[in-house]
Amino acid sequence: MILSIPNGGLRDKMTAVTMKATGLYKGAADLLVVYRGWVGFVELKTEVGIQSPEQRQFEAHCIEAGLPYKLVRSLAEFQQLIQSLNA
Repeated sequence: MILSIPNGGLRDKMTAVTMKATGLYKGAADLLVVYRGWVGFVELKTEVGIQSPEQRQFEAHCIEAGLPYKLVRSLAEFQQLIQSLNA
């Protein structure tokens, strides 16, 4: 199961207020992956993309909470992650 976390994008002010009130977490990873007992967050970046300060903070919170956090930069790298979970 792969769930997208809709934190990015442009929104009107009312939608932004509603999202924040219902649990928007600035900097949250792009995906929540649940696969064969593994639950972790995955941030998607291009080869040259960098994490925002909020994304680095989210990664630190995951690590502090003992939750897996992966930064992947290509489809091939994401596929490798999923294949590694099959092992």
